[in-house]
Amino acid sequence: MVQTDLGGPETVSLHGVPEPVRRPRDVLVEVVHRGPARLNLPQRKGPGQVPGFPLPHVAGMDVAGTVVATGTAVSWVVPGDRDVLAARATIGKVVIEP
Repeated sequence: MVQTDLGGPETVSLHGVPEPVRRPRDVLVEVVHRGPARLNLPQRKGPGQVPGFPLPHVAGMDVAGTVVATGTAVSWVVPGDRDVLAARATIGKVVIEP
């Protein structure tokens, strides 16, 4: 579910987004499970709730999945590792901020 605007539940719909561009310290994970966080509601409602909130956004920053690829400066995980983490996310895949 992707949030494309600020407001109520009508601002969230099911559709894909482009795969993120990885930086040297990023990790790409194929997400198997995603859990919503308590910040998701104020984020959806709009400005002033969470400053600097970018759109589009996929709610649920706590994820579990398998590492698909790593940036050039990453040594703490390798492709194939399974992990649970907090992340800056996109739909289906996620870029992790260490």
